[in-house]
Amino acid sequence: MNEEQIDEIEALNSIYPDILTQHSETTFDIQVLPDSEETVGLRLSVYYTQEYPNEPPNYSIKPLLSLSPEKAEEVKPYINDVIERDIGSPMIFDIIDAIKEWLNEQTSQEETQEALPQEEKKTYSTFTPVTYESFTSWRQAYFAEQEEIRRELDEKRRNQICVNSLTYEEVWARKTGKELFEEGRASEAEVSKEDME
Repeated sequence: MNEEQIDEIEALNSIYPDILTQHSETTFDIQVLPDSEETVGLRLSVYYTQEYPNEPPNYSIKPLLSLSPEKAEEVKPYINDVIERDIGSPMIFDIIDAIKEWLNEQTSQEETQEALPQEEKKTYSTFTPVTYESFTSWRQAYFAEQEEIRRELDEKRRNQICVNSLTYEEVWARKTGKELFEEGRASEAEVSKEDME
């Protein structure tokens, strides 16, 4: 992590202690809800890239409450506008603000719409009761989703150019000086003290 990332995550933790869940130094989730009625919401999952904020963070969104996945996709252009505008400086706070503003618009639109037909109201009145089994099932699905996101990000990072036109995976696949020396393909002078330790 660089200094800007450390400073930003500390600031976010102090501003959003109740809605921020940090999974590692570089990954965290924030639940964003509108100011008024909490009928819709979004979970923003962020993964700092190595060069962030000089490059965009990796992020994903998941709808909460009655927000549909299709509707949630409409917030992405707002997020991308913030990223383009703020590239080079920490931007997560501004992204959260953009999401919150978008959610506030959604709730105000819902209030002005006509009442839902009776048949649709029935679908909203049936919720899954929270039991130990349902919570455990949800928790397993959530962590499986987070693991899949982490795996995708790791795979993406492995294929990025890292050092001397080599990818991350190619750098770590190369043999060390010590290994080459032990195989007899390098002289003792070519092996650094660090490799010998």
